[in-house]
Parts: sequence; C-alpha cells; structure tokens
Amino acid sequence: MNYLFWAAVILALFHFLYEWAIAPAIRLKLKYRLFALRDQLRRAKLEMGSCFPDRHFCSLQDSLNVVIALVDKFDIGLIARARKLSADDPEFRKRCESRSQIMDDCRLEVAKSIRDQTTKLAMELLLVNCGAWVIYLLPIAVVVGGYSELKRCIPSLASISEPDLAKVTDLY
Repeated sequence: MNYLFWAAVILALFHFLYEWAIAPAIRLKLKYRLFALRDQLRRAKLEMGSCFPDRHFCSLQDSLNVVIALVDKFDIGLIARARKLSADDPEFRKRCESRSQIMDDCRLEVAKSIRDQTTKLAMELLLVNCGAWVIYLLPIAVVVGGYSELKRCIPSLASISEPDLAKVTDLY
C-alpha cells in the first residue's frame, strides 16, 4: 500500500510540473510559430494582391486566429464537443464543411503550405494539452494493445500442427 501511495504522489508531482512549467513553455513556442504563420500569410497577401483571393485569405487568417485563441483549450474535450455539435446541428456542420471547402479550393502553394503547417501545429497543441494524461493512459494503451495482439496470436498458436509445434518448442 505504501508503494501505491508514493506512486500516486510521484504521478501528481509529474502532472503538476508538466502543467505548471513544461506545457506552458511549449504552448508559448507553438503560439509564436502560429503568429509567424499568420505574418507569412499577411505578407503573401500584400505581395500577391488580387492574385490571392480575399475569401481564401480571410478564411485562412480566421482559422489561424481561432487556433491562436484556443492554444490553451485545444484538447480532446474540445474536439469531442465540436464533433457532437456537428452531429447535432446541421447548420454548424454545413458552415464547417463550406469553410473547409473554401480552403480546399485554394490552389496557391503558399496558402496550402500555411494550412498544412497550421494543421500540424494544431496537432502538436493537442498533444501538449493532453500530455500530462499520457502517463495515466499509456499503461492502459499497452495493456489493450497487448491484449489485442494476444487475441490475434492465440488462435493460430492453438491450431498449430504437431510438427510445427515441435519446431516452435525446439526454438527454446
């Protein structure tokens, strides 16, 4: 019981340290990278002028602003709420799909690159914001993954022939 107590204390300290110092530093770094992408987008609009359609520019800039605003809140819970809202509200889903289509229609390489980088940074934010939970969820994932692998291997091992069984047992 004593070991369980100390394991819980160590996990709590890790979680505190991660949320107090590590995650905020990483979030700030990612936020600065998002600012740099937004600056790059604005620079491209200034240089390209009317060759960069306003609807593509505004949609991409707005999406960057949303990710910047959600730096601290971008986590699994937010994604789950957005998915639920999308399933429950057809108007919301239609607006999201329309917006995504606008950005998909853009053929400018600089816009595609900025959108791809924004998506990658959003994924990094998701990992950072859920990072302290890894220490709790990793053992569960290993057990589930190991169990799945066992379920896959046992039927073939249970149906092995005697000559093949001899080969397997001779290996050891």
